[in-house]
Amino acid sequence: MELKEAFEYGLISRYRLRTGLKNCRVCGGKAELFEQQDSTFVIQCCECGITTRDSSQERLWLEALFRLWNHRNVKKRMMGDNGLLSCPWCGGLAEYTKDRFNQQNVRCSGCGMHTLKIGDITATWNNGARLE
Repeated sequence: MELKEAFEYGLISRYRLRTGLKNCRVCGGKAELFEQQDSTFVIQCCECGITTRDSSQERLWLEALFRLWNHRNVKKRMMGDNGLLSCPWCGGLAEYTKDRFNQQNVRCSGCGMHTLKIGDITATWNNGARLE
């Protein structure tokens, strides 16, 4: 969904329309807002597939998703015992999980940011070590 369209539907504020979404913390790719079949929303990188947790259509939840995606305060990531670096968005513990289709992914236990099954999920997640 285009941000302009989300604004016209009253889903995001004028401020969010103006500031938009920053590029992906992991690969630098373009991020987009997607509406899913169950009418929830996610922000997803079009390059590496890193995705936010689901959000309802409520404006407050979408604002929280934008704040999470655009957050840039994590400066150093720590390596966990499982070989995964901490989350590039919130610094939370990353863990291997399975999605509803029983495919393995990496998910942050803090903010819910996660990979999609695209290639090497460990390399995709850990690539975000190159923080600005």
